[in-house]
Amino acid sequence: MYLLEAFKVLLIFKKIESLEKDRKYDEAISLRSLWLSKVKHRNSSPLWLSEGKYQLHYKKDYSKALIAFENGMKAHKNQPLHYGSVSPLDIYYGGAVSAVMLNRIQKGEKHFKEFLNYYDCIYSDKDLSSYALSYSDGIKWLREQINTEFHG
Repeated sequence: MYLLEAFKVLLIFKKIESLEKDRKYDEAISLRSLWLSKVKHRNSSPLWLSEGKYQLHYKKDYSKALIAFENGMKAHKNQPLHYGSVSPLDIYYGGAVSAVMLNRIQKGEKHFKEFLNYYDCIYSDKDLSSYALSYSDGIKWLREQINTEFHG
């Protein structure tokens, strides 16, 4: 039964993305809130990613964004099924940026190092390396903010 829920969450995640793309934020917020309240935590990483991006990019509420990304990190580790559709790069990058924006540098560095672990794996795959390159400016910025040396 939990597999059905995991797939359903992915469909809801895509619906939320579509609503936000159409600037229907109130509908997206309602749908995300509804589903966060009813799914098992292990299946919630796409919803937390969506919430984190919304709080980070649209609301500029870095505290709520960090909480959402960290919830997404916890859920993501418990649901390998979501690895193909919810990028761990997005979750850890968002967490690192949110922490840095809150001047929580040590936490930002922790999330950035976790991001780099995934990044190195993805970047080393010739079929995925161009996707990973989209993070290059953000990596440079985060390195400058937290003085963490990039290994890649």
